Amino acid sequence: MPIIAISGPPSSGKTALANKLAPALGYENFYMGAIFRELAAKAGLSLEEYYQKLSDNPELEKSVDQKQ
Repeated sequence: MPIIAISGPPSSGKTALANKLAPALGYENFYMGAIFRELAAKAGLSLEEYYQKLSDNPELEKSVDQKQ
């Protein structure tokens, strides 16, 4: 089955769209926002600070990619 990725900034409606689209297509929905929020909280950072840290650290970004 193909994978559909929906991306955009936080609070832009990605989850609302995915929650409607996935069942309509018979797909399973994976909510990656929760993973990013969890990782940011564990690092003691805001979501925006965590995204900045990701952009500055390729190894950290790779570890997040593997978790996804």
